[in-house]
Parts: sequence; structure tokens; C-alpha cells
Amino acid sequence: MAIVGAMLLAELSARWVGPEIPRVAGSEERVYIKADQLYGHGGHMDLVFLGASETAGGLLPGVVDKEVPGLSGAYNAALVGAPPSTNAIWFKRVVDPAVHPDVAVIGMLPMAASRIDVKADPAAKNVAAYQAAFDVIDPGGLGSIAWRLRQRSALIRYRTELRQPVLLFKGIGRAAQDLVGDQADDAADPANDAKGIDAETETDPKAVARNTAPTGEILDYRQASLPVTKDDVGAAIYKIFEDGTPYYSLLARLVDTLRSHGTVPVIALAPIDRKPLIAGGVDFARLDRLATELEQWGADHGVPVLDTFTSTWPSDLFHDRNHLDLAGAQRWSGEVGTWLDQLCRKHELGSACTS
Repeated sequence: MAIVGAMLLAELSARWVGPEIPRVAGSEERVYIKADQLYGHGGHMDLVFLGASETAGGLLPGVVDKEVPGLSGAYNAALVGAPPSTNAIWFKRVVDPAVHPDVAVIGMLPMAASRIDVKADPAAKNVAAYQAAFDVIDPGGLGSIAWRLRQRSALIRYRTELRQPVLLFKGIGRAAQDLVGDQADDAADPANDAKGIDAETETDPKAVARNTAPTGEILDYRQASLPVTKDDVGAAIYKIFEDGTPYYSLLARLVDTLRSHGTVPVIALAPIDRKPLIAGGVDFARLDRLATELEQWGADHGVPVLDTFTSTWPSDLFHDRNHLDLAGAQRWSGEVGTWLDQLCRKHELGSACTS
């Protein structure tokens, strides 16, 4: 009985102190935030979004959900800088055990399904951070039990921080201060905070949390871009993308993972701000061909594809060349929602739709 009492006291103490232990956020922070949000949805959602940054900021679950009466509830599980292979692991180890979605929208740019000859993969650091976070959330050995134990036990959730005495004592001090201090600012609703952050450089966990909406979309890109007529730096990057060749193995792995868990995959190709890139010398003929070939791949493999990549959208709908601002995200989300509703009505999403 004494042991049980001691464990209960330790758990209650960890719940009080754990959130206040100072730590530095990295790319993995949104994995932890989104894992908690997914767990809080109670075991099932009809629709989730997977992808990288263009999807994490560009698809708004609330807007999509309103357009699809046949699907109820949506969550944006996309992770900045996450390629299809990372999304497959994320879905298998965390997303599916949490909400068992009926449909998954894979938001992406066509370049994510191509092979590009570069010396260093700019997403490699993010991928490594995400993998480490997956291992913390789902350490394996106990199946989904380990994942659920972390969600319910502060001793497990904060075990790494609790083992560091200096940080632990700082956490105790901050927790004690919270008892008499005004913490209203920390409790701000993230949906009302549109200041935006740079996910590559932000190290404050609370800032990351404030810029992650309860339905998963990130608020990093909500401000509109300053007027830009020509983007030479962005154009240089896209000229590298022009030399890409179709490579569908990683995308196929993600599609197969979704299907193996009973989830219907669809693909939505995101728009980009073309005009400043064209002014910088980008020839979109090759990139548009990648999009067309990806559509054909989808048709051959029974995966519906919505192409907005090859369309020219007004520059005032973008935060930068690759990311939509709030108005742009609302437009893309509306188009994706309308498309999903059409797929429902055509019975192309299996038994996922209720009408």
C-alpha cells in the first residue's frame, strides 16, 4: 500500500512540475503537440491531412469539414519538412492508433514524388528529430500500450526531464511561482495567435504551442507576403527541382501503409506562387509534367488526385512562394473540401462517407 501511495504522489508531482521544467523546442515539438491533440479526439476521426509545411499551414480542417457533409471531423496531422516516408511512420505509430481515420488527404507538391540530385537533403535534420520523437511517444515493445501510457502518465511523459536535477529544480520553482502568478498569457487560445514563427529556429515550446491550432493546422504562414514581383532566390531552388525525375517508391509506401490500416488515400497537389518564380526564370513546363505524371500514377493505382499546382493563383494569397497565407489557405481548403464531397457523392471513397 505504501508503494502505491508513493507512486501516486510521484505521478501527481510529475503532473504539477513536468510542464514547467524548462526545455528547448526543436522540429520534434509539433510531434508532441499533435500527438496530444490526436489523443484528445477520443479514438476516431473521419479525415486527416498528411504532408509537409505547405499542407500543415495550407489545409484548414474547419473549412474542409464544412464542405463535406459525408465526412465528420478533420485533423491536420502534417509535419513541416516531413517526406512521404516519415509520414508513413508517423501515421502507423501515432496517427492511426489515436484516431483510426477513414480518409487521409496527402497534401504535397509534385517534387515530393521525384528524385533530385542534391549533395545534402535539407529535410534530413527534421526527419531525424521526428524519428526521435516517435521513439519517445511510441517506444515499442508494448505496442499501442506504451503510447497510451505516455498520454496518461506524467512520470512517463516527462521522464527525460525529471532525471535532470538542475532542470527539475528550476521546474519546481516555476511551478510554485505559477500558484501565485498570472499565467493568462500562456493560456491564450492558439487559434487567436497569428503572429507566426519560424519553425526552423523557434526554440520556445510555448511559442510553438501557441502557433499550433487545436485542429492541427499551424499558424506560421498566416500573414500575407510583402509585394514581390520577382524572386531570384526562390527561382534558383525551383530550377533545381526542374531536373527532378519521377520517383514514386516513398509515396507508394505511404499509400500502402494507409490502405493496410483501412484508410482511403487521396492526393491534393498544393498551389504555389508562380508569377515571381517565372519572373526569376523558372520554366514550369517540366514541373507541370511531373504533376501530370503524378496524376497518371494516381489513376493507375486507384488514388484520386486533385491538381491545383498547375494553376496560377494571385500572389496576394501567399505568405511566400511555397506557402499560402490565411486567405489562400481558406481558398485551397474550400477547393479540397468541395472535391472530397464530389468523391463522396461518386462513391470513390469506399464506405468512408455517410451520404
